[in-house]
Amino acid sequence: MQPPLPADTLLQQRYHLVRLLGQGGFGRTYLAEDRGRFNAPCAVKEFAPTLLDTTLLDKAKELFEREAEVLYQLQHPQIPQFQAIFEENQRLFIVRDYVPGDSYESLLRSRGPLSEAEVTQFLRDMLPVLDYIHNQGIIHRDLSPENIIQRQSDRRPVPIDFGVVKDIASQLQAAQTQWSSSDELPENSQPQAPIANATLVGKPGYAPPEQLHHGRAYPHSDLYALGVTAIVLLTGEKPSHLYNDEESHWTWQQACSVSPQLASVLNKMLSDRTKERYLSAKEVQAALSAETTTASGVPDSQAPSEAENPSRPSNPPSNLPTVVVSRSPDTVAPNPQGDRPTQVTPHPPSTRQASIGPPQTSIWDNPIFVILTAMVLALLGGWSVWTLITSFSQSDDRPVAEQPLTTPAPTPDPTPDPTPAVTDRTLNLSPGNRLRVEGSLQDNETYNYRLRLDAGTELATFLESEGVLMTVFDPMGNPLPGRSQRVSGWEGTIPRQGQYTIQLQTVSGLTEGDYILDVALNEPTSEPTPEPTPEPTPEPTSEPTPEPTPEPTPEPTPEPTPEPTPEPTPEPTPEPTPEPTPEPTPEPTPEPTPKPIPPPRRLEIPSGQTDVQVRGTVSPEIPVRYLVNVGDRQIFAVELFPINPDGDDIVFTVRRPDGQTIPGARNVVFWNSRVGQSGDYLIEVSAPNTRLYELSINIRD
Repeated sequence: MQPPLPADTLLQQRYHLVRLLGQGGFGRTYLAEDRGRFNAPCAVKEFAPTLLDTTLLDKAKELFEREAEVLYQLQHPQIPQFQAIFEENQRLFIVRDYVPGDSYESLLRSRGPLSEAEVTQFLRDMLPVLDYIHNQGIIHRDLSPENIIQRQSDRRPVPIDFGVVKDIASQLQAAQTQWSSSDELPENSQPQAPIANATLVGKPGYAPPEQLHHGRAYPHSDLYALGVTAIVLLTGEKPSHLYNDEESHWTWQQACSVSPQLASVLNKMLSDRTKERYLSAKEVQAALSAETTTASGVPDSQAPSEAENPSRPSNPPSNLPTVVVSRSPDTVAPNPQGDRPTQVTPHPPSTRQASIGPPQTSIWDNPIFVILTAMVLALLGGWSVWTLITSFSQSDDRPVAEQPLTTPAPTPDPTPDPTPAVTDRTLNLSPGNRLRVEGSLQDNETYNYRLRLDAGTELATFLESEGVLMTVFDPMGNPLPGRSQRVSGWEGTIPRQGQYTIQLQTVSGLTEGDYILDVALNEPTSEPTPEPTPEPTPEPTSEPTPEPTPEPTPEPTPEPTPEPTPEPTPEPTPEPTPEPTPEPTPEPTPEPTPKPIPPPRRLEIPSGQTDVQVRGTVSPEIPVRYLVNVGDRQIFAVELFPINPDGDDIVFTVRRPDGQTIPGARNVVFWNSRVGQSGDYLIEVSAPNTRLYELSINIRD
């Protein structure tokens, strides 16, 4: 792991590091100032795993970009906004908004366990956040008191540190292990592509069994972690102290006393069996509302909360000494479960009576009071009989229409959100054949078609659908070169032998989509075997005839040369000093006129198609701009591809018809969303150096 960056470091010429906020096994978090947003505070997360091969840096960057594409779309008042992702000096960084406040782990250390009312309000504030991210297809995967901040401004819980960094590190370690051990595989074996939704992220004690043991995370996995967080806040104990490993059940109720209704909700959230657990955050919200109504007799909407009564003080831990009060043995019912003590809900002090005290006189010991009471009862009885007889004597025989009873309509149970599903299918297709597969996908489904291919095989796969896109992965789980991620077609040559995966998913914002997958294989192209070139027969080399050695010619003896007689040197005549010639005043050089930015080029999608591609060249001085007309509620997708290998610094920015930059579409290489405003959208391509590029635009309903 590289050492932490010092304070005052400037990243990307924009993010000024102030101090280190925290450090874990997979990265560090810094407090920084964003000079691009008037020095607004932000949190910069550095991905720095302990064991990471340098050859996997590109893999880490790719996974980071995939996760950032999802996190950019989160827009919720209790979720910090993700701002940017970048690489600098072989370090990867994620930037998000900074949330001032203390973690709930710090609150536990400073003030002790929370009261039942505070934990109930904590759950009511967290459940809508989980419901929102689950509807976006995102699982937090790492909920704990350490990763939830009590925001200083309104004291609401804010989840941070989504399991992105740990998930990427897990995938990299798995890819590194598979890559390093590929040479040791048996001859007939094949490496498996990564399974979607698999994860090794999770904090022991907080993550449910299916997440830690089987690598699967679902919405109810987050609910399990939220339930563990709630009992830790109630008891102040670690999860390992609240769980009996030998009997495999939670024992947290022995460490605190809460209402039976809240205990029932928490125990269902903490069930080890997923079928007995709540499946969605809305189900837990409904159960908490029913718990409040049952406990107080007042509907949840009318019950006052701490948020509505900020002046009401919270319940701090009691500093009074404990007083033991005994009860007579015959008032305690036997416990059928053995020696476990039965929990008894204590009564308020005002209702308790001492077991020994002075005898009190009862009012029924007074005979006058007894006689008066009997007379009153007799008069009431006589009046009731007279009234009954009079009503019968005055009644007639006319029938009285019966009033129908109004049966209240039953309240429908909330429909649980479906659990994300992943389906794998192996396609047995030989070269020279073609296969068409029809199907339908929901927004929470992923379909993986797997093929065993040889090196050199020509693969052509196309998708006939308006709501489903595909990604083609190699045996290592990496997308194939070129445009192979979330596209409607791919065609090319297979680089090496192994199992390849065609993964289908719905377009973001659509609930379902029908598709027809067309897959064709062609025989690998065999290169012709070159014929051996015959070597030429060497001709015999004749030996050279020795030339006679010439005799040396005697050199003549030189005669001495007479020295010349020196002539007297004449004295120089002084020359007159010339007057200085004034230098001409230089004319000012005119400043170069800046090159005008050309007007944007309008792109039209051909009739009957949903996408268009355009190639061009961009220079540092002049960005290239395009105008595209998009209708209301249409899906708008833009993707940028560098033509040369060194063109990875090309980015684009998308602006709305009103000229405002779309959040999440600034300086990116891929973006898609369902737009809420019709009109001309501006796409601006820029780069720090002159680059060649290809821009792909897709618009569909």
